[in-house]
Amino acid sequence: MTTPEPTTEQNAWPDAYHAASQAALRIAQASGAEIRERPLWPGSYSTVRYAEPLAGIRAAVTARDAAARVVGDYVQRAREDGADWLDIGRALGLENEDREPYDVAVAAYERTAGEGSLSRGPAFGFTCGTCGQHVRDNGPYTASPLDCEEGHAGDCSRMAGAVRAYRAQWEGGDDE
Repeated sequence: MTTPEPTTEQNAWPDAYHAASQAALRIAQASGAEIRERPLWPGSYSTVRYAEPLAGIRAAVTARDAAARVVGDYVQRAREDGADWLDIGRALGLENEDREPYDVAVAAYERTAGEGSLSRGPAFGFTCGTCGQHVRDNGPYTASPLDCEEGHAGDCSRMAGAVRAYRAQWEGGDDE
């Protein structure tokens, strides 16, 4: 039996951990926290620097929250570029054997915009990369792009393409 090759994300994990650890240390240090040093393990000549643990926790939470904001920024850019919620859900790692594609898309939307509803719950906004208009994204709850995205310019080719694809899928069915 062969072991599968690690993914790019798995290979990047140690670098991401180091960057997050260093960010937490810098945040703690900037807030005036005590910075400590200890051997990596008993008897080791190498040392590790770290913040006083409670200050380190607070700093790491700040770094985590900032990273979550970066994720949100990239989700917004993905929507601006035309990525759908299913693709975003896959990028967020929400796909698994138990989830249907619709559920992955909904989970991605709700993680980003909050719990949505058909009665105008939280929405996600982005600027359409095609028409340049601000769009209210109501989530993947309905099939019609006319219900999902509001605010595209009347001549937006992205929206027109989505409507054509929807109509073709439903064989000329009603799009509202």
